[in-house]
Amino acid sequence: LRRELARRAVPALLRAAGTGAVAGAGAALLAVVSSGPVGPGALERVGPAAWETGGAVALLVALGAAAVLLVPAGVGPRRAGSARSGEG
Repeated sequence: LRRELARRAVPALLRAAGTGAVAGAGAALLAVVSSGPVGPGALERVGPAAWETGGAVALLVALGAAAVLLVPAGVGPRRAGSARSGEG
């Protein structure tokens, strides 16, 4: 199991980082588009900060993608019927 994890780790982490970067860039772009003035004074700057939004989304998506990609295939809960040899 460790050998399989080590073999898959680098490509999986690169894919996860790329996925996070794309998602973060998209979220930052949406934050820029949704920001702007609403009126004078205090409402002159309204909306999320693009770099904070993009960074948070990139980090969370990359962590989630890494967790999913690093789980070896076949590891996880099994259905009750598949454990019995007589049923199927």
